[in-house]
Order: sequence, then C-alpha cells, then structure tokens
Amino acid sequence: MHFYRFTEGKFGYPTMIELFSRNPGYHLEIEEGIVPIHVDDDTSSLSAILLNDDFYKFMMAGRRVVDGIGVLGAEHLIPFKMYAWVNLLDRKRAGEHVNEKDLKKHKYDVFRLLQIVTDGTKVESEGW
Repeated sequence: MHFYRFTEGKFGYPTMIELFSRNPGYHLEIEEGIVPIHVDDDTSSLSAILLNDDFYKFMMAGRRVVDGIGVLGAEHLIPFKMYAWVNLLDRKRAGEHVNEKDLKKHKYDVFRLLQIVTDGTKVESEGW
C-alpha cells in the first residue's frame, strides 16, 4: 500500500493529499483499495482510495469543512488506520511482501490520533 506525499514540504501546503471515492457502480477489478489514477505519462504518483459503501458513508458522516477543504476528525480517521493495519497484517500473514514501515506507521498513527480525541467521544457506524 502506498500513500503519495509531497517530498519537499512547503509552508502552507499539505504534506499529503488522499482522494477518496465510493464504488462507481460499474465493474472494476477490485472492490476497494488503492487505485492508481492515470493523468498523463509525466504524472505517476497519484492514487485514489476506493471505498465500499459502508466506509464511504462512515467517512462522509465524519467529514468537516475547514477553510473550504473537507477533512476528517481523528475519531473518524482511527477506524481507517485500524482497517489499513489489519489489512496489511493479513496480507503479510498470507505471504505477501508488506513494508514493515507501513505496518508500524498505521499502528502508531492510531495511538497518536487517540491523544487528540476528546474523552467520551463516540462514533457510530452502520454495516461494519
């Protein structure tokens, strides 16, 4: 699993942009996961995360707009990080090569995000 980041950060710009989409309603080779986006031959590091309907609804329920940009709060990011960690762990156990840094990153991200979640915060979900 790869997340594409800007390698040279600049003040006032994000360090990473992730694009999310729900299943488009027509056949794709994968049901959900990271999907490369072909823009042109010079742009190779762009991808989108394709979500099933349950994940998409969950994400949209936690979406907030800050300065005109849709963002998720920590309480809604944590389940995505947990799912990514479990997914990578399952793939590793199945014998696939998994970058250990990615595996550790998702786990540690959960603990870092938990520190900024307000005590008593509850998140409801459907279908998981």
